[in-house]
Amino acid sequence: MRRRFLDFRTLLLSLGVVAVSVAYVLLTATAETLTVRVEGELARQWQTTYDLLVRPPGSRLPEEQQWDTARVNYLAGLKPGITLAQYRRIQAIPGVAVAAPISMVGYLQQSGYLTLKDPPPSGLYALTQETVLDTGLTPFHRTQRAFLWYFDPHTDADAAHAAEPWASEAFRLWPRRADYEVPFRVRLTFPLLVAGIDPQAEARLVGLDHAVTDGAYLTPETPFCRYGPVRPDEDRHFADVPGVYDVPVFLIPVLARQDFPLRLSGTLHAVRLNLPADGPQALAAGLRRQGVAFLSTLTPAQPLPDFTVQAADLYRRFLASAQASPLIHRWFLQGRCAPPLEDLPPAARQALQQQGAGAHPWGTGDPLWPLPGAVGYQRLPQGILSAQAAASPPEPLRKVLNPLDEPAYRAAPERIIARVRGVLVGTYDARRLGVGGAALNAVPLETYAPAEVTAYADGQGNPLPQPRRLYPGVSPLGYLQSPPALLTTLQAACAIVGEPCISVVRVRVQGANRFSTEAQQRLEAVAAEIVRRTGLEVDIVTGSSPRLVKVLLPGEGRQPDVVVQEPWVQKGVHVRIQRSVQRGNRQLLALLVLLSLLYTYNASAMWVAQRRQTWAVMRATGWRAWDLVAWLLKFALGVGLAAGVVGLALGWALRMGLHLEALPPLQAAAILPLSVALVLAGMLLPAWRQGRQAVVAVLRAESERLPRRRGGRWWLLARHRREALAAGGIVAGAGALTTVLLGGWLGLRGYLQLTLLGQYLLVRVQGYHLVMLGVVLLLAALAVADVVLMLLAEHRYLNGLFAAVGWRPAQVLGFWVQQGVLLAVGGGAVGGALGVLLLVAGSGRLSWGYLTAWGAGMALSGLVGALAAWLPARRAARIPPAQVVREG
Repeated sequence: MRRRFLDFRTLLLSLGVVAVSVAYVLLTATAETLTVRVEGELARQWQTTYDLLVRPPGSRLPEEQQWDTARVNYLAGLKPGITLAQYRRIQAIPGVAVAAPISMVGYLQQSGYLTLKDPPPSGLYALTQETVLDTGLTPFHRTQRAFLWYFDPHTDADAAHAAEPWASEAFRLWPRRADYEVPFRVRLTFPLLVAGIDPQAEARLVGLDHAVTDGAYLTPETPFCRYGPVRPDEDRHFADVPGVYDVPVFLIPVLARQDFPLRLSGTLHAVRLNLPADGPQALAAGLRRQGVAFLSTLTPAQPLPDFTVQAADLYRRFLASAQASPLIHRWFLQGRCAPPLEDLPPAARQALQQQGAGAHPWGTGDPLWPLPGAVGYQRLPQGILSAQAAASPPEPLRKVLNPLDEPAYRAAPERIIARVRGVLVGTYDARRLGVGGAALNAVPLETYAPAEVTAYADGQGNPLPQPRRLYPGVSPLGYLQSPPALLTTLQAACAIVGEPCISVVRVRVQGANRFSTEAQQRLEAVAAEIVRRTGLEVDIVTGSSPRLVKVLLPGEGRQPDVVVQEPWVQKGVHVRIQRSVQRGNRQLLALLVLLSLLYTYNASAMWVAQRRQTWAVMRATGWRAWDLVAWLLKFALGVGLAAGVVGLALGWALRMGLHLEALPPLQAAAILPLSVALVLAGMLLPAWRQGRQAVVAVLRAESERLPRRRGGRWWLLARHRREALAAGGIVAGAGALTTVLLGGWLGLRGYLQLTLLGQYLLVRVQGYHLVMLGVVLLLAALAVADVVLMLLAEHRYLNGLFAAVGWRPAQVLGFWVQQGVLLAVGGGAVGGALGVLLLVAGSGRLSWGYLTAWGAGMALSGLVGALAAWLPARRAARIPPAQVVREG
């Protein structure tokens, strides 16, 4: 039996070296595969539309700073805070290829209507306009009712004149004449956001000049005009708007977007009413008795077909009205803010001469409202943000800024900043823009598209039956804002807003279009230089990926509370993933080498110790100490070469079978020397100690006794503490490696799950290191089996004693398996703690994922110990007691 154990121990030493060689091949190939595939995916998702996002100081939210993100709707509510001088300094920085500014000027609350083409018959009508706004959740409805007397001027003129004292918004009088507009109309109010751009920079950044579908593109030389305030006698349409007669009037060039993003519509329901029996005169009499309330007593006669108008139709009508005549275009493009009087018709010339110096030849324009305030957030548990509701504006402003009574999340402005009329230069299609970046690395482009916000749960966190995308509303005070409908030149925007006039600058850096360490360093250098020269806040968005942030939107009784997801920009994703992968590979390689060295030392030490009688005989027959050491090292060299070749072949076959990348030449050439070096290093100390042993030192027979109860379950391992500690160190190394592997992957997985790119990589690269985990656990199993073999060889008489006192074979088997489990669990606990410390030192934080990996490592260690001890214990339990007594 002793010889079988000795031969089996030689096999274990060889298998350990084979496992080390296989582990090194697989680890190197896995690391290379993981690096190649991850960096390949990162390179494909590296380039974004712009590299740097420059914002005014203090524009970051606390959550952005804590999470290292940039919110998706950063332009909404971001008032200008960058001066033209700062913008010029950014342009002058070496390495800046494009610096594209955006100036968020303000809102034009546009009101328009469409009428029926065919006039209905004359008569009294009850009109109901139902306005519907679809924001993706509960639609907002507004119902307006009025009465219209569409009278015949030939027969009902006297009766209509008698009813004029009761005319109001609730009761209108309108003659049915061919030269009059049909009064059956649908009126809608919607916001038009005006933004200023540098046309040349925007063309280089996103190719805006190639997206023009009609007309011409903006140029920096396109002029604008400024006029004095409007007098009350010139225009009373906006008399209720604060500051309407105190602000200047601007005539600006505009490039308008072709599509309209608001889902707003209005439907007119018209019902003809039965007039009193005495005709129109009786209608006038009824008004004198009861007022407009009399009209509600009349019975309906015949409804007209419903008339529905989309806001997109009114937007197209607005664009048509913004197209000036060829004469105005010629004057305006020449920079002439006042037309030559000799070119005007006599009536227009006389009107302008009467208006004098304060004339507004191109009209008085529409009120321009400044941007409302930014949305405020409050932190809730589980990392959810809650958007804070804002107070509703006073009643005169509410009808203008929030006509449908939507939930308000932004502070309303108090007065307008200018009156603006736009001269349409051209239109563009945002779908034609060459904006780079797929969904995995998209950055916000609120200039051309609204933010993608999706409602997925109600206010209590219960999932919705189906996620719903949110759309902008008609109120500038709402959560989502429409993209700018009208783009003008930066010069015109700065003239309207004043300094500082730029809201944000998007920067593209030269030589940063490929994923590399040099590109990241170049981005960081340019960002630091921008901060040094301007003092502005800079975010590096290249190498980022969207991170879904949960936000609770309170409905304020106007819509249900919902929890939405919006893709904030998680910065530095590419670099963190790359560094995490590289750090994990280095840690795994270092721990594998340490574990392999410890295993070969322990296996060699026990292999030498089991042959102490042989070494004593050799020394007695004249072998010198160095001869014995040399013989042992030659034996280790042979084992290392043979096992290394076998391990290299097996590892290469596994690499091919798993479709892993080929090893780099230097690493492939180092496999066989590493295997030999590990065996020689592990054998050196045991051989040197054995060579120093005196010739008279022979192996003494042991006089063991049955375990005393006070020794507990550890008594046998305690008797051989040196071998047990060495083997426990191997298991501890395996436990540390297992914990680092699982914890590092869990930690990286937790980080990857935060972003869309990380979730994509999880599907593409997960599972490579599971093979490595199996090899590491195999090393731990060999170490445990080696110790159990040693215990069986040293204490083989215990099997006979156990049989003599009535132990069944299953109990004998359980005793030896228990030794392996105790050794494995103890070593796994210590090694797992060491692995957690390594993970904390590498990441700077302690997470539940690391503790989970520790527990999993201990459980795996116990299972491996039981399986490793089971085979030699099973063989020993089957040996008859008589044979044990005969063999001594």
